[in-house]
Amino acid sequence: MAAERIATIGPRGHVVIPTDILEALGLAPRDRVALSAGRKGVRLRPVQSVVEATVGIAKAKRYISDEEIRVVVAEERAARAARKLGLQERTGS
Repeated sequence: MAAERIATIGPRGHVVIPTDILEALGLAPRDRVALSAGRKGVRLRPVQSVVEATVGIAKAKRYISDEEIRVVVAEERAARAARKLGLQERTGS
């Protein structure tokens, strides 16, 4: 962990965090952080958005081509239209 450092609070409440502390936390400009105040001082920790935290969590079992997606969407639209018109779907051939 980086050694304790002294920083100054600017007139608009901004604090410049020293580079070595940013690097130790894995932070870069424009990253989001959570702040909490306690008896011993202020705690700062990195925060990820839901998107960042969950990207890549679901793995596809196989690649689905654009054409396969178009076919499924067309079939679903046709089935929905048939139901809306009160037509029965055909089962089997």
